[in-house]
Amino acid sequence: MKKYFFAAGLVGLASSLALLASCSSNAVQDGGAQASHRAALNVSPIVQTIAGTGDFGATDGVGLQSTFGFPIGVAIDHSEQNLVIADTSNSLIRSLELNGNSVATIAGTVGIEGAANGVGTNASFGNPHYAVFDGTGNNNIFVADTDNNLIRKIDRNSVVATFLDCSTTPIADVAGIAIDSLGNLYVADDVKNSIYKITPSAVTTLLAGGDTLTAGFADGTGSAARFANPAGLAVDADSNVYVADVNNNRIRKITPAGVVTTLAGSGTPGAADGDGTGASFFNPNGVAVDTNNAVYVADSGNNKIRKVQANGHTTTIAGTGAAGSTNGSGATATFDDPTGIAVNALGTAIYVIDSNNNMVRRISS
Repeated sequence: MKKYFFAAGLVGLASSLALLASCSSNAVQDGGAQASHRAALNVSPIVQTIAGTGDFGATDGVGLQSTFGFPIGVAIDHSEQNLVIADTSNSLIRSLELNGNSVATIAGTVGIEGAANGVGTNASFGNPHYAVFDGTGNNNIFVADTDNNLIRKIDRNSVVATFLDCSTTPIADVAGIAIDSLGNLYVADDVKNSIYKITPSAVTTLLAGGDTLTAGFADGTGSAARFANPAGLAVDADSNVYVADVNNNRIRKITPAGVVTTLAGSGTPGAADGDGTGASFFNPNGVAVDTNNAVYVADSGNNKIRKVQANGHTTTIAGTGAAGSTNGSGATATFDDPTGIAVNALGTAIYVIDSNNNMVRRISS
């Protein structure tokens, strides 16, 4: 399994699909747009493990009876009742139904890496890193099938098809993936150090980055910008793209016109809270955004979960910095290589893929 620490180093299938098919289309992926705003997660966050025993495995089941294999990516659906999880080392796509924390396998074959299309467990993947629900509320799923350099699509009936063979595009390695409300996909290519945009008709263009194997750092527009092994992506309601720029230890923002700025991070590895470039990160891997355009960061190298306000002010939500799996208050909880992250629209519940612990954790107030 590919790890992003460059600088540092069919049980339950039918019921799962029925739950996904029944979901409302009124909420919007990656934070969405809702008129009502409650106070977002703030004073006393509590960390709980909602799925995963901690052991490596591929067992479906309820909550702490389930197992995972070094998962990476997670996304929340429009109804905010289901998660989709890229269970990377198992080469599976899993679901977690949040009302009961039931884990089921949507697609993929346990123990088999491949690129076969088909229904459910007849399909195969190659160490998928991220997965997202579509931008229309139909709950189709798009998968960054990383080792195959493919983007796969899973429909409501668990039919897996290849949406795009990235070898026919400039994309060298499909790593992070996100989608906007119009159905445009965004891909982080951690080899070409660039972010690409893919339309619903599969037309691929460079959004930002040098389209080069040479990593770097520069704000700017389009091809003038530079990244260093970008990974997780998120998109807000205005189609701004947020990037976990892993080896630059920064969180970047890209406008629809391709203008890249640094939202937070000095570039030097660290765990300092603060404003804009006064804050520091260590190999951040995952990002998510709520309706207030606050960005939530899985700060992998620090084993912390961070929050970056729209003005760039960064705070730590949870994690002591030590590797572990302790639940409890944000100030005392521990993680071990948190990677993927998802947030509900109002920022009151955060879901974290705790990769080395083979767990899904929830942070709520």
